[in-house]
Amino acid sequence: MKKLIYFTLPSILSRLISFFVFPIITFYISPEDYGILSISIVICTIITTLVTLSVNNYIFKSLKEQSSSNGTDDLKESYSITFCISSIIFGALIINGFLFENSKLVLLTSFLLIVYFVDFFFCSFYRDFYRATNNARDYAVADLIKVILYPSFTIMALVQLGWGVYSVVLGNVAALVMTIIYNTRKSGVFFHKVSFSKKLKTNLLSVYKYTVPFAIFAILQLVLTGGDRVIISYLLSSHEAGIYATAVTIASILGLVANAVNNQMIGVFMNTTDPEKVQSAIELYSKFIFFVCFSIYLMSKPFIELFLHDSYVDSIPYVPFLLAGQLLYSLHLVSVNVMGIIALKSKLIPVSTLIATIFSVSMNFILIPKFGLYIATIVSLASFVVLLVISYSLSRRYFRYRLFSKRLLYYCVIMLIFITISELTVSLSDSSIVLFIINIAIILIALIVFILLEKKEVVKYFYKRKVKVEAAKLTS
Repeated sequence: MKKLIYFTLPSILSRLISFFVFPIITFYISPEDYGILSISIVICTIITTLVTLSVNNYIFKSLKEQSSSNGTDDLKESYSITFCISSIIFGALIINGFLFENSKLVLLTSFLLIVYFVDFFFCSFYRDFYRATNNARDYAVADLIKVILYPSFTIMALVQLGWGVYSVVLGNVAALVMTIIYNTRKSGVFFHKVSFSKKLKTNLLSVYKYTVPFAIFAILQLVLTGGDRVIISYLLSSHEAGIYATAVTIASILGLVANAVNNQMIGVFMNTTDPEKVQSAIELYSKFIFFVCFSIYLMSKPFIELFLHDSYVDSIPYVPFLLAGQLLYSLHLVSVNVMGIIALKSKLIPVSTLIATIFSVSMNFILIPKFGLYIATIVSLASFVVLLVISYSLSRRYFRYRLFSKRLLYYCVIMLIFITISELTVSLSDSSIVLFIINIAIILIALIVFILLEKKEVVKYFYKRKVKVEAAKLTS
């Protein structure tokens, strides 16, 4: 339990702090600059994944399958070679950005490339190493350093120094310096003397053969979830990309919650193959995700109007479509679990992502110039429909399951009634504060209804887990 807290607490705190910091940022960064920042992050993440070939994923394979020092040596050699190659590529891109381009997007991207390069080799790599070695304490401390320092220095640069969008660079640098000091003092460095030989070539081919599929899948995911912002900026403007990115930020809260709850569902899938138990876990997950989606939908409008700068209010109409897309993505995670854990067909997982990505990019380039920003939200929703339909169809070939139950339909009717009440409130009062309070009350009532109706399932689930824990204690 202690290790579980260490591994999950930094992530939870990071999300909470980001949630509270975001409204502050909107008062110091215009939608145009926020769009530029969002695009820079997408570009830097794709470049980092492409150049490093996700070599950090080899940590888990190396430590799991190699008990001798050779396994660690192979890991250090691949780390060192990848670092050298990446240094050259990143260096060329950064120098080109500083010397030959003068736009804010290119300049910010150049700064962030430095941050992402250093972060990958001296922070992210260590974080995965701590996770692979089950070193929960160092994992938590290293993450907490970043969680605390990044927003603190970013806000200081925004408010006190007036650095605008470049404030995130200072925040990242401050967090990186302290995290690197901690990581290197605790675990040393992964650099290793490299002797060029046939064995090295064989080892590198083995490493990259394993990690390249992870890199390809990660890039596809990034293009699917972030490519639309880049296309909007290219075809329309950075301002509209910023408005769209704001709506994405609000809607993606559902995706973050889904990923957290999905970790629990993965545990169920790994502990049993009983169709009834698996189906029960899927249905409980689906009901919870629908409830969170309903809550975010109710709170999004008053939250944006009350806590974000007035220049971001235009993002409100785009949230429902993007939120619906996040709902479909959350359900898609069930199919991923079925293919990867139960059916052991993980090679099929990228198929749906590839098709959905091609659909999203092509439709955005065709339709955005003609119909504007609204069509981008509809294309995003349609892309996640494609993603879910394909992944669900593929996974059901190997395991028969349902994403929805009849009871979920009843919940949807109840949610629609609550939404209607909320909309009537909007028509009777223009006050965002009144709407905020009423929607909180509606969510609390809906939560009570959900708990009462699902009491048996929740008690049954946690009772079984308690029995298993007690049994494990007795046997140990």
